[in-house]
Parts: sequence; C-alpha cells; structure tokens
Amino acid sequence: MEDEKQQDEVPAVRDALMSPRRLSRLLFGPEAEAQLPSPGPTAEVVEQTWDDYQSGRLGKVIAGLPGLLQTAQELEDRAARSAAERRGCWAVSARVHHLAATTLAKIGESDISWLAAERAMRAADESDDPLVLASAARSGTHALLANGRYDDAMELGDTASAWLSARVDDTDPAALSLLGMIYLRAAIAAARHQDRPTATSLLNRAEVLANRLGSDENH
Repeated sequence: MEDEKQQDEVPAVRDALMSPRRLSRLLFGPEAEAQLPSPGPTAEVVEQTWDDYQSGRLGKVIAGLPGLLQTAQELEDRAARSAAERRGCWAVSARVHHLAATTLAKIGESDISWLAAERAMRAADESDDPLVLASAARSGTHALLANGRYDDAMELGDTASAWLSARVDDTDPAALSLLGMIYLRAAIAAARHQDRPTATSLLNRAEVLANRLGSDENH
C-alpha cells in the first residue's frame, strides 16, 4: 500500500475512521455556513473507486479512502440538514464505508475493517433502502471473516438474506445479485467453519439466483 514516495497510506485511513469528530455530531457539528458536498457527484466518485477496487488497483483505492471517508461524514451532516436529500446522503455514506470495510479486510486490517463495516450498516439503516442495507451487510460479512468470526458471518448472511427476500421484488436484477452475493459470502464462512453441507447448500441457492438473473452482470 505504499505510494511512489514509499509512504504507507493505511494510517491515513485509520485516522479518517477514528477521528474524534466521528463520535458525536452534537459536539463536533459543522459550522452553520459550512459548504457540504451533495450526494450525486460524490456517488459518481465512489463508483469510480469501486471500479478501481474490482480491477485490483487497491493502492489507488487506499489512497483515495481518507478523502472519501471525510466526504461521507460531511454527507451525514448534510442529511441532518436536508430532509429531501437525507436518504441519498446516507446511502452514499453506506457505500463509502462498505468500500472501506471490504478493502481493509482484503489487506489484513481486520480491526478497522470491522469499524468501517459497522459505520456502513448504521448509514444503511438510516437510508431506509433495503438494497443499500443488504449491500452493506456484505461489508459486515467481509469484516467478520477477516476477524475469524465464521459463525457470526454465517448468522449475518442468513439474517440479511431472509430480511431482503421478504422486502424486494424477486425479479429485480439488483436484488437477485445482492442476494446471491450474500449467499456466496455466507458460503465462504461455512467453508472456513468446516461446514460442508451448509456451504454446498448456499452455493446451490446462489446458483439458482444466477440462473434466474440469466447473464453475467455487475449490478
């Protein structure tokens, strides 16, 4: 994770996640005249960074995370001011923290991965969007797996899949994709827990959804 100047970027991500300002909006709220970001443009940057993650450019992702995490906090501040943009602000914050949790788990930073996952789930709760919450739950399974908590990862996957199934249209490609990914993450947890029957069952359930989706997409 070192850049061209041989500087490790991970501490900057840790600082962004563990800033005292993250502890209380009442104590550390923005000044009344502070200019806060809007969710639309930020969402575009976040998705571009997700593309970097999926292409394996983890160094670039880590370098961009401190700024994104700061922006996510500012979006949460904006959500408190604007009822019209509240859901969008929280949804983008959830997406940012999901990216942080998943990336940090992949590079072995399991402790702050869990912190980012917890923030992703809290933001997703505030968004009131079942797909956002289901997506954020994946970050929770990543963090739990990174911390060796296989039973907990399986429980989260099972709970999230049951919750999502009851709330979305089963023909929605995004819902099918998210549900399938939750099954796959839970299957990994079951395999690491040496539970072959559960892992096989989860893989079969994911395959059913993949066949229903019908094509290789990236919803």
